[in-house]
Amino acid sequence: MNSDKSWLRDAIRSASAQARHEMERFLAEADFAQGLCELHPDKADQWRPLLDRATGIVRKAVEAGRTDALKDAVRDAEQVLAPLSAPAKTYTVHCVGHAHIDMNWMWPWPETVAVTNDTFTTVLRLMEEYPQFRFSQSQASVYAIVEEHNPSLLRRIARRVKQGRWEVTASHWVEGDKNMAAGESLCRHLLYTRHYMQRLFGLKPEDVNIDWSPDTFGHAATVPTYLVRGGIKYLYLHRPGVHSPKRPGAFWWQGLD
Repeated sequence: MNSDKSWLRDAIRSASAQARHEMERFLAEADFAQGLCELHPDKADQWRPLLDRATGIVRKAVEAGRTDALKDAVRDAEQVLAPLSAPAKTYTVHCVGHAHIDMNWMWPWPETVAVTNDTFTTVLRLMEEYPQFRFSQSQASVYAIVEEHNPSLLRRIARRVKQGRWEVTASHWVEGDKNMAAGESLCRHLLYTRHYMQRLFGLKPEDVNIDWSPDTFGHAATVPTYLVRGGIKYLYLHRPGVHSPKRPGAFWWQGLD
């Protein structure tokens, strides 16, 4: 099976809004179908030709450059993939909303403040529109921004935190570097953030037992030691094994001590 869909991702970047919607819809379906093949190897030989056929239908429409025909092509492709519908529906996919907000990487501080305010305002609006919508947010620094510049917004966030719809994943002040920072600095990240979350939302250390570090480049071997002693049980990261042996999607990390 030709599982490479880079051509579709390239096409999405330059497509109109209408065409992009259709291509993103099919890309999500194709990725899910590919995952099903991996989960059900006994059915893979039966399903992969269907996925190839469906992908070919969409690719032909994309290469023809006809937006009006793309919608029909995607629906035709979905009909080809229909035999995968029943097994697909036996799975539950959890989509958790999160906003990754960098702290002043290549922009001024006022822009960081504006992005934080606009993001949180949008999230609260979505919660009003969709009662089942859940959201998680890390970094004590973004809450400090809201407390200083928009206290009324912070009060609305606190209500959602109490309801369990806004999950606080802030155990550190920022999602900072863990190679160059000193151990004392990292421990103070935990200490200051624990005190701050207690004051803002009444959250105890055990209420925030995760280190949310999706954008940290590199992870020192001493990380498990200070995290465990700071009441952390879980670590979320995006780059395990980039410069070392590849790691599985979920793994147990034990410190040197």
